[in-house]
Amino acid sequence: MPKSLIGLGANLQHPEKTIIDAVQRLGSLPDVKVFGLSRVYETTPVGGPPGQNIFLNAAILIESAYEASELLAVLQQLETALGRTRDIRWGPRVIDLDLLLYDNLVNNSAKLILPHPRMTFRRFVLHPSCDIAPDMVHPTTGLALEKLLNHLNETPNYIVFRGGTEKERTIIMKAARRELLPHDIELKGISESNIQSALDSKTWLMDDCSEDCDTFGPKGEAKIQAPKLLVSLDPLTLEPPVRKIENEHQVKFSGPHLQIGYPEFTQTAAVDEVVAAILAMSLIPVPVSNFPLQGS
Repeated sequence: MPKSLIGLGANLQHPEKTIIDAVQRLGSLPDVKVFGLSRVYETTPVGGPPGQNIFLNAAILIESAYEASELLAVLQQLETALGRTRDIRWGPRVIDLDLLLYDNLVNNSAKLILPHPRMTFRRFVLHPSCDIAPDMVHPTTGLALEKLLNHLNETPNYIVFRGGTEKERTIIMKAARRELLPHDIELKGISESNIQSALDSKTWLMDDCSEDCDTFGPKGEAKIQAPKLLVSLDPLTLEPPVRKIENEHQVKFSGPHLQIGYPEFTQTAAVDEVVAAILAMSLIPVPVSNFPLQGS
């Protein structure tokens, strides 16, 4: 039977109890076997309305007889049974059950996108996922989840924007810079002189890359070969972008990638996506000690 990785999150009413209920109900379903439950983490909300409560996040690895679309429906039914409503995007919620991975299935439909399109750059997803499935491979990057988390830990705070028009990229980059200032994060244009500042967690560098760019990093001898995050202002596709390396062979960029269907996806929404992604890479989840299900 296929293995599925599911992310859990809650920040309304009694999140601790709701996560316990969700895990127990999921494990009691017919033809479902639980292989692992992560630690539970406290995480700062990213995106959505301000003033939200701290989230509790976890991950569970299961094996089931359900097809991917059937499992998604089961998760949504379980959310509803536990009191979940869908009022505000990225808003507070009683419970969130995200189907992150379903074996190595890649799917892009109106109802189901696999792997989850934002999991590669969300620490509140990767930290618990690596507790229980560090070697599970993210099928579109080809990287194990542990390597994706290591990418966030080890690469400089450097983000590349591509696609759309130069004007669109500039507008979104400037707006994202303004939105991040209240979070004490400075988003700067990249240059050879400030590469070292990308090692400071409060400073992020950004680069504007044309549609046909073949390297990532500033012009000149000092180059950062790959960004922490690539933002593409393009409709969602299943094929990752391509870059050239020094020997001129074409290779697919395998790091975290945020694809935004802009301009159909509005400028405001695009800025929200970028800001939420940077915060999700910057904020470190904190394990909750003595959680009732810890070690289950």
